[in-house]
Amino acid sequence: HMRVEILKLHQRLNNTMVYVTHDQVEAMTLADRIVVFRDGRVEQIGTPLELYRKPANTFVARFIGSPSMNLLDVQVEHGAIRLGERELTERIGLADGSYQLGVRPEHLSASAAGHDMIALPDGTVQVFEHLGGESYAHFVLDDGQEVVAKLDGDIELAPGQRVPLAVPANRPHLFDGQGQRVILQDG
Repeated sequence: HMRVEILKLHQRLNNTMVYVTHDQVEAMTLADRIVVFRDGRVEQIGTPLELYRKPANTFVARFIGSPSMNLLDVQVEHGAIRLGERELTERIGLADGSYQLGVRPEHLSASAAGHDMIALPDGTVQVFEHLGGESYAHFVLDDGQEVVAKLDGDIELAPGQRVPLAVPANRPHLFDGQGQRVILQDG
């Protein structure tokens, strides 16, 4: 209720306001522009959607969005992204090494990969939370990494169930070994 009242006040006064919060939901709903700080340093400045869609690093990626972005340890070998034994992409023009693949829970699909989708390794359901119009499924992948998917509320999954996982090809984020966003050759 207080967020709505502050937003109404800001709109009515039409003045610049500085609002300091540790609550990313407040920041996303109240701000025209957000400055994300960590340890006294600016990590990124941008509109709420810029920070959500193109986080500069893993800190911003995990801070913006609820539940936070899934970060999976991946390897680039011979220019292709690999998650365990599975090759996720064709050659992408990156140096070989360790990276993190970022996938927002709302972009993770609990179904087989279709057209323009990247197939991830199957996940085993650990916990399934029904929240009415949406559900959260907590999966563990074969290599032990955990992910959370934000799914439609009509989906039914049970603990222990193995489920194919996929993400739209235009949705994953890639971060280098220092946690900085990697811009692929095609942008």
